[in-house]
Amino acid sequence: MNGAFLRDHPYLISNLLGLAIVALCWLVAGPQRRLMLLSGAALVPFFPLAGLFSDGSYWRPSHLAIGALSPIHAFGGPVGIEDMMFLFIAGARCWFFATVAGLRRWVATAAPSTFLRAAATMTAAAFASLAVSRLLGLDFTSASYVLPAAFGVILLRLNPQYWPLALSGAAGSVLLAAIELRIWFSIWPEYRLAWTPGIATSRTVFGVPAGDVLWWAVVGAVHPLAMARCAGCIHRPRTPCRPTGVRSP
Repeated sequence: MNGAFLRDHPYLISNLLGLAIVALCWLVAGPQRRLMLLSGAALVPFFPLAGLFSDGSYWRPSHLAIGALSPIHAFGGPVGIEDMMFLFIAGARCWFFATVAGLRRWVATAAPSTFLRAAATMTAAAFASLAVSRLLGLDFTSASYVLPAAFGVILLRLNPQYWPLALSGAAGSVLLAAIELRIWFSIWPEYRLAWTPGIATSRTVFGVPAGDVLWWAVVGAVHPLAMARCAGCIHRPRTPCRPTGVRSP
């Protein structure tokens, strides 16, 4: 990679660096490693929806355009390999942050076949809800924020014990995304120009676009809730330590 390539493809390079961060998280994820990878894979099928944002209504990043890796157009905007990478990174990081405070206490109980059926059902429901919201007149961009939040409320009503996952996932995801974007903007000052100026979601919060903060907060909270329900996660309480030689009554 020459200097021009690195300069012209900040979205690609930042995602490659993001994968390196995910790898570091995976090393310390312990028993959550498998679910962390599954969580990342579960978001990848939503990559066509990246076109909702990259049509210029929110931003217009540069995509790699080399043969089969050239971007396609979906939902009005270009979608490329970078968007698949980004969604995998997002899903994996959301689960890591959701469970980092209790890596060994969140345990999956669902069989693999049960998990896959539940994940497929939720994915289909998400796309169907997007289609219905569009028929009702809600624009795609608003729906991409509103629908996940609505799903999150429903999932919390069904499984209120998962609220720590939502809180931790949202907080960790927003914090790392804010730090990360500030670093990327310092490395590629022109990268900031990819965000469409003059709209509410492009205003800065913590030095990064408000739309990114909102997206990471919503997805960071809701995606772990969906994963935990699909996997049938239970919270195993911490076993209290007893002094050596003392028997239970």
